[in-house]
Amino acid sequence: MGLSALGCSILGLLSCLPVLCAAGGVLGFISFRRARAAKQRTRLATTALVLTGLSLVLQVALWQMAGNWLLPAMQRRTVAALTAACQGDWGGAVPITQNELLVVPLAAPSAEDTRAFSQSLIESIGPVRSISMLNPEIGGALVGPTVSMALVITCERGSTTGSARVQWVPSDPNQAEPWMPSARVLELEVNLPDQRTLSLRPTAEPPATPPNP
Repeated sequence: MGLSALGCSILGLLSCLPVLCAAGGVLGFISFRRARAAKQRTRLATTALVLTGLSLVLQVALWQMAGNWLLPAMQRRTVAALTAACQGDWGGAVPITQNELLVVPLAAPSAEDTRAFSQSLIESIGPVRSISMLNPEIGGALVGPTVSMALVITCERGSTTGSARVQWVPSDPNQAEPWMPSARVLELEVNLPDQRTLSLRPTAEPPATPPNP
């Protein structure tokens, strides 16, 4: 049992999976008690418990980093991409990923559709001043996940609500912060004051390179 506990603890430390960490801790504790009762060596069980403790510390540190730094930074990038879509900036709303070996970018709106969406929005309630995300839900693959959310959009001539779906993809290695994913707008809907819904939908095939202006 000591060897099983050690294996679970090692896997828990390497994968940062709470289930494996908990299994290593439980098996390590049981193995330690049995070895002490039988007056045998407790080296494997002790090592498993130490590794379980290290795994717990690492997981807490990762959760703290994600909650205090990574998620707020990605929310800012997501808001920036949504704002770019509302402004007709296709390059800012749908950045081209240079890491297609890691993740396949999902279909996104075209440059023409993005400009038309922005023009209709500005004609209705003016340029966007700010966007707030509500209840973001992360799903899909671990690399290149999609994020769905509700929105509160403040424009020059009033505020409204909407929804969006974006994909977080690896950034261009030549960017200033290549370790931070980029937000790629896939869908965007805005509820206009006249009861119309303005929609920006993906095309069947996203273009590989930005079109000529």
